Amino acid sequence: MKQRRYLPLILVELRFRALPERPRQGGYLFRGRLEITFTSYALNEDELKALKEELEKDDLGDVFRAVAGSTDKELSQLQAELAEFLGDERHLSRPETKAGDESQDINPFSALFSIFRREQTTSSVGNSIVPDSDIEKAIRNQALLRARRECRRFCELFKQAHNMPTLSGAGALS
Repeated sequence: MKQRRYLPLILVELRFRALPERPRQGGYLFRGRLEITFTSYALNEDELKALKEELEKDDLGDVFRAVAGSTDKELSQLQAELAEFLGDERHLSRPETKAGDESQDINPFSALFSIFRREQTTSSVGNSIVPDSDIEKAIRNQALLRARRECRRFCELFKQAHNMPTLSGAGALS
């Protein structure tokens, strides 16, 4: 039987907030807070490809916002002009959101799971992902368990490397 291959994926999110501080000796120090979130997923190759495309779109938008500091309208116009100039369809801008429209989701992971929503979207990402068969659901569950074990191990190793307290003992990683 030909089944799709499922890959474990570990996502590490870093949120860093800092305030500069100037001590009496001179120079600058940064006092702040770092939040790290470890998340695990099991994705097939089609979903992984769709995730990469959505992340590229999101990264391009972040770069435009940081460099230009422009509004959403100017950003979408700039993205459309860039896509037209390059002849690249994957960098086309997202639909413009109106002032009160909160239905647009900019999370790249939501595009992966858009097949589970009741209304069907017309995006190319939602149409290319085929739902899992019963056998593939079992394979995905096994890959998800493996991803969770690897994520936990990665988190424990991170904590040990930074001399942080862990929930498990030293022998729990084997």
